[in-house]
Amino acid sequence: LPKASKKYKAPAKRYVCIDLEMTEFTASQRSCVPGANGEVIHFGAVLLDENYNLLSEFSSYVKPVYSSVTPWINQLTGISNQKLEKADDFITVFDKFCYWRGEGDITTFCWSNSDFNQLWSEFEAKGKHRYDLFATLQDFVDLQDIFGKLISSKTSVGLESAMRLLQMEYK
Repeated sequence: LPKASKKYKAPAKRYVCIDLEMTEFTASQRSCVPGANGEVIHFGAVLLDENYNLLSEFSSYVKPVYSSVTPWINQLTGISNQKLEKADDFITVFDKFCYWRGEGDITTFCWSNSDFNQLWSEFEAKGKHRYDLFATLQDFVDLQDIFGKLISSKTSVGLESAMRLLQMEYK
């Protein structure tokens, strides 16, 4: 009998946690990206293994098309318009993110649905021809919503407050 081929081992479960930083739209800019309040200017993520151990980090500035960094956003995030001058556009950064995260059994976490909604809005405005982008949103989990349900909160709980409630250090 021929030798049995090695059994294919599916990649282990992995988790991606994302965090987006965004600009603010003026009233007239809101029509450029319907449903969004601004544009992504920084895309950050961490990749965790099935035991939640850190495997890798992703960080990329994103050059906005319709807006710029206001003094308030600069103060809040430390991101300036100068840092974004040579940054890639949103679709290029998202493609790099997808390559970095890889394929397989991956669940993506975010804190609040605002990051999910922002991605959806920017896909619609900047990548309508790319149906593959929308498929990446199927595995999103809103941790803020889950946390709120676990503690029976009727209002949204911020990440820093949630960490304090869990007696964890907020970084």
